Amino acid sequence: MINKQDMDECQVLIQLLIENYEQILSNCNKDIVHELELIYLKRKLDTVKKAMPEGYKPSDEMKRQDAINRITQKIKQRIIEYYGIETDEIEKFIKDDSEGLHIIEQFKKECTEIAKRTIKRLNTIIPTRGVTRLNASKNRENQYYNEIINGIFATSDYDETISYTIRAACSPKGMIKRGNEIRYPDDPFIIEENSDFVLLKNPVSAYLTDVSYFEPSIDFVIENGSPKILFDSEWVAKVDGLDAEEERIDRVPKEFFTRYKVYTRGSNEPISINNKEK
Repeated sequence: MINKQDMDECQVLIQLLIENYEQILSNCNKDIVHELELIYLKRKLDTVKKAMPEGYKPSDEMKRQDAINRITQKIKQRIIEYYGIETDEIEKFIKDDSEGLHIIEQFKKECTEIAKRTIKRLNTIIPTRGVTRLNASKNRENQYYNEIINGIFATSDYDETISYTIRAACSPKGMIKRGNEIRYPDDPFIIEENSDFVLLKNPVSAYLTDVSYFEPSIDFVIENGSPKILFDSEWVAKVDGLDAEEERIDRVPKEFFTRYKVYTRGSNEPISINNKEK
């Protein structure tokens, strides 16, 4: 797995880059910034019509449609209240050759350059072992629901890597994360005394891939009149497949459980790492 220090350095440098580009956008003509937000709002509307909201099964169409309606209504409300236009009028206010999009594309390229200098590779966590080439996920939405992608997803955040590792070790798979609380539908842990690690009952694989193929998944919004670039460590390579180096993981650091309240199946109390028994 990629070194925590390298991951943290990458995150810090990208955050500084975000602040720099937010200042660049703040200095732009307001029309450019407003057009950029409309572009991202339209992307979300287009994506949510096609996406399957996480947590809903195809057989549960009514709940799925309710989720889509709520997300769509929130986006429409922003467009109508802030811009005073209907959603079907957005096309009139955006250009194919958007200056704001050019700025965002340059930002993404610089993010990738930072990652190439610091972490060099990215983690993709899956339970399957023995894979030498990762295949692209098909028609999968990114975390901001502003794009549906055929590609390979990865993360550059250390804690996200740990949480995804635990998720992959669960059966059934799954994870609900709210703030510093994480809930898993299984108990995949073996907790030992006098150890800095918690063992996994079912080891998983981290597949390391060349970061130069990836770009960051981002969102763009205007908050309190200021442009904001959102990035939460998700990366995507828009390729059919990538060669990957496997690293088997059979344990996670105990210090992770001091930063997060981790709940397992049937437990009303978070895991305590001070005792062998939970």
